Formats: sequence, C-alpha cells, structure tokens
Amino acid sequence: MKEPRPGVCKEVQPVRVKDADTITVGAYVEFDVRLLGPSADPENKGWYFDAPKSSTDEGQEAISRVIELIRNEDWPRDPSSNRFRKVKIFIPNKDDLKLIDFVNFNRVLAEMWCDHQRVGDVLLKEGHGEMKKLR
Repeated sequence: MKEPRPGVCKEVQPVRVKDADTITVGAYVEFDVRLLGPSADPENKGWYFDAPKSSTDEGQEAISRVIELIRNEDWPRDPSSNRFRKVKIFIPNKDDLKLIDFVNFNRVLAEMWCDHQRVGDVLLKEGHGEMKKLR
C-alpha cells in the first residue's frame, strides 16, 4: 500500500514523540495519535500494533526510529523550520473502538503516513513493535 485508503485523512504537524506508538500532532489544536499498523487493514480486525515501552532500551530505539522517519532534514540548519515535517494521518471511521479509545485515553487511533509508507508498518517490519490480539 503506497497511500492511505479513502477515508478521513488530514495533513498534520508532529509536535513531539511521546513514545514509539503515540505522537502528539497539531492541526487546529494539539492531540495525541496512537499509531495503527496493519491492524487498520480489514483482514487484521481484532489486532493492534504495540511498541515497546519508552522506559526500556527497545522503546528508546523505537522512539529514535520514529523521530528519524518524520524528522525535517532542514532542522536545525533553518531555525524557522519545524523539527518534524508534516505527515498525513488516516482515521478509520467505522470502528467503535476508535471512539472508545479517544474518550478513555484522549487520543485518536490513526495511521500515520510519511514518504508514502505507514509508520506503524515500518516499525513492525523493523522489529520495533508487535501485533497483539484485542482482549
């Protein structure tokens, strides 16, 4: 898959990486995005992407990889530029669990796209996370 499938898609500005699967972004307001990996695909319903906790060495490696993926090449050489480049997020709109996650954890479950690839897929492929079954 090279682009998000049709749905609610928005270009946003990453602000900070909280951990490898939760990134704060800004559009009109700041909000947290919990990354979806292949779990967003219909054939993977009932599974979700999970990255190591930031308090572990593996978690720090995963955070570094996310930063590397979304980093703005011009920063800090150009002080007027943002640290991170803009990315696209895709929010699936037919899954009640997405709404429950927002209400309970004040975050949106979404795919994040950068350079025509889903960030969650890259992390999974490179061993910076795993798929887990919803309970």
